[in-house]
Amino acid sequence: MQSLRLNEIAKAFVQVVIDVKQVVVLDNIAPLPDLPGFLIESHDIYGPLPDVQIKETGDRWMDLESVGIEAAKLAAINHVRADLAAFFPGCRFLQHRLRDQRANVGVECNRQTFEAEAVSFLEAYHKLKRKAVMIS
Repeated sequence: MQSLRLNEIAKAFVQVVIDVKQVVVLDNIAPLPDLPGFLIESHDIYGPLPDVQIKETGDRWMDLESVGIEAAKLAAINHVRADLAAFFPGCRFLQHRLRDQRANVGVECNRQTFEAEAVSFLEAYHKLKRKAVMIS
């Protein structure tokens, strides 16, 4: 089993973000301590994005595809956050978190706090957008 090199991971991640024209910055790639794989940390102009864990399968192309899929999800989260920031100028995104295997996200705007929860961070951000726009 050949492990991916950091430059291959970074290139796959950045290429997807460039292709979809979103601003997602790759901060760090670190090996997972207990599994074959790695953790990807990133941010956008609104703050940290959820960390991504990639478990290596031993299939180099499948692992690189997983990196691309996760980068696309982060780019989609960035897009949702940009929509919310445009709708609510000056808003502040709350620290995302996992609680009981559920993704929790939130945003503060105009002295109101909106929060959403789902099975994934991407789904939670979509729920957050619907909730915030409907209530306002």
